[in-house]
Amino acid sequence: MPLRNLGLLSLLLLAPAACRDAAVDGAPYVPVDAGADGGFDTSIFETDTDATATDDPGTESETDTVPVDDGPGLACPEGSLDLFDDTYAPVRGGQGEVRLRVTNFSYFRCPHCAHYHALVEELLARRADLADEVEFRFHHFPFSDDASWELHAAVVAAQLQGEDAFWAMHDYLFDSLNATSPYTVPISELVTFADEELGLDMEKYETDRLSEEVRGFLQWDRQQGDDAGVTGTPSVFVCGEKISWPDLEVVLDEILADDL
Repeated sequence: MPLRNLGLLSLLLLAPAACRDAAVDGAPYVPVDAGADGGFDTSIFETDTDATATDDPGTESETDTVPVDDGPGLACPEGSLDLFDDTYAPVRGGQGEVRLRVTNFSYFRCPHCAHYHALVEELLARRADLADEVEFRFHHFPFSDDASWELHAAVVAAQLQGEDAFWAMHDYLFDSLNATSPYTVPISELVTFADEELGLDMEKYETDRLSEEVRGFLQWDRQQGDDAGVTGTPSVFVCGEKISWPDLEVVLDEILADDL
């Protein structure tokens, strides 16, 4: 029976916890020089205030603001660790007064990350309280082969033209993995999607996609996961602790209830 016909609960029960970065499929990734501090050129995320406002995902909008790194959330127990710099992490949810932030390290070829995506989308649609009070933040965890980094770079290059473009690519990749006949989107198709569906500035997109600056950002972001002990995806953290992601709704309800 196709996965989409099983329903979300059955899908989660069938899914192992994570994809593992074990055997390298293809050429290994060769890191770019990130300097002694291991940082990256943050200027790549500077917005173009002269961008033309349209309804296209690839252009600036009034909601295209860089997220602020303001910790794991006020609902977290006292002493909870603030493990991650979320400044450049794309955000979903948090439509009201944000009390909690969920951090996810993800890989775009991982079917279990696609299952997590479906879980979050279902929660946001069904639970208006969670859509208001909880932010879901995305971090990159490309695996060790060069093709993984090329794929994540293609998505970051879209993000540099607006967060809506990031989420459009994110959903396109994961919805394809969750389809009745799961489909792995090749890079060539993703580039076509950026051009024909998102209407991105393709000269800028191609420059960013192939740039060392974008690779440097991805190295910095993945290192955050490495430092927190991430070895597979999805790895989901709430209040500074890694959780079992299929239990996400239960965990959020318990923390939010304790904070009342």
